[in-house]
Parts: sequence; structure tokens; C-alpha cells
Amino acid sequence: MIPPPDETWPLLALPGAPYAGDELRTAPPLDDPAHARLVDLHALVLRGELSSTDPSLRAAAQAAGVVELEPPHERQPVQPPPVAPLLPSDSWLSDLVENVVPDVGLSSAERVLGPYADERPSRRSRRVAAGVLAFSPYIPPRVRPFDRWAKDRRGGTDEERDALRAINMVPAMVWTVDEPGRPRPLLPMADRLLPQGPVRLAPDRDGPSPGLLEPGPWVARIFHAPGGWYAALALPLEATPDPGWLLERMSLELWQLRCFVPEADWNLLLRERAEVLYRCCHEWAWKAQEAKP
Repeated sequence: MIPPPDETWPLLALPGAPYAGDELRTAPPLDDPAHARLVDLHALVLRGELSSTDPSLRAAAQAAGVVELEPPHERQPVQPPPVAPLLPSDSWLSDLVENVVPDVGLSSAERVLGPYADERPSRRSRRVAAGVLAFSPYIPPRVRPFDRWAKDRRGGTDEERDALRAINMVPAMVWTVDEPGRPRPLLPMADRLLPQGPVRLAPDRDGPSPGLLEPGPWVARIFHAPGGWYAALALPLEATPDPGWLLERMSLELWQLRCFVPEADWNLLLRERAEVLYRCCHEWAWKAQEAKP
């Protein structure tokens, strides 16, 4: 059955977040008026009708009771994330998402790469963009492709599921690399989640790692697997985002997430809304490049 025009992609034009696609349509309705008010204000920010620094946002967040824990002064993971029993490639993650959501290619590049989606991104960048959405609530209402794949016992081995769970347990992060393989997080991150050794790029396709994470800014999920630490779904950035601006933008996303998932914390946000982090980084880098004389 062909959906009516008002339900086809792209669903909404959002001047405040022009590459967010149909994010506003994936949220279920809320019964709590305070939560609904905050979600409405969040939508106004995406539509470009309200500044992300408007005092009404924090006031609404406080009224909704979602500002109790702010990074980095929040609860820390009790244990470090598990070690993946095998090393999955970025292409395998991308294929997994496309098998669950065949039309993901229509929106994944914009949702993850932002304005760079208009610049004929490389095939690898498109694969990474699809893979990023494996751990995001992409399927309404708030269902992640990873969860749907993991529940289907017909596809994948137990080792593959455990490997995906290990990557799922680490947050996406912006990393600055001064020495090869030695990244530092740009935003708050629990000590237990930091890599404890040199970090290599996860393979793009099946095979060995292409090498250490090179100097420069990156956005990636770093996890532990046989042989050491690896950066999955890693993309280099043309400019390092301002950490204050990025923290403010992601904190707004955290408030909105808590309206639907009350127990959500900073770590869960970076795990389940990684595409927002990726997209914000690329939007910042794009504007930085445009500002150059």
C-alpha cells in the first residue's frame, strides 16, 4: 500500500535542524502536560522558531523534572562495557540495518552527515551513516534496528549478537587525537568507558583493521574486542566542534529523551541518539569551513 503524501519521506521541513528528517514523527504522544510542553519546545528549536539557549527551555525542563542529573555529575557505570567476542566491520553493521529497514538509505546520510549529505559523500561515509542508525530509535515508535535484529533468532550467531551488544554498550563520542591511536573525549565521559590502550579503526569490510586512529577530530564508538580497542563507525571531522555548544545541544536532546525514558542519562543519550551527535558535529564543521576566507 502506497502511503499518502503527508506520510512519505521527507516528512517535515525543519529550518532549525534541516537535516533531522522525520525525527519529530518518531515520538509517541505524552500524557504528562509538563513533558508534552518540553517536547513541543524542542520541536520549536528544530523548526527554527526558538533558540536553543532560550531560558524557557530550561524552565520547562525543570518543570518536567528532567534536569536532576547533568553531565558530568551523574551516576557512573558500575562495570566497564563487555568485550566483543569478534570484530565486526562497519559494512556488516550497515548491512544489518538495511536488512531490517530496506529504505534506510533514503534518510541515513542526512540524519548522520548533515549538510555533507548534499556533497556526494563517499560510499564508506554512506555505509557508516546507515550503521550509526543501528542503535537509534529509527523505527516508530522508538524501536532500534539492532533490537529488532537481535530478537530474530533466524539471523546472526550468538557471537555476533554479543559483539553488537558490546558496541551498543559504549557511547558515541567526539574524540580529539593528538598522537596516533590516543584519543581524548571532547565531552564528559565516564572513566570506565574510556579506552585503556591504543585505538585502531574497525575494518570497513571483513578483514584486519586499517590502522591506528590518525591525529585529528573524529566521531566514533570505541569498544573492546579481541586484539585491543577499536573505533567503530568512525568518521573524521574537518573541524573540532565547540565543546560548550555541543554540550548545550546534546543536553537539550537529553531533556527531550527523558520525557519518554525517565531513567535516561548522559551515557544512554550518546548510545541511543548517536545520529544527533554525528549530525551536529558535521553541521559545525560545515559552518567552520564556510566561515574560512
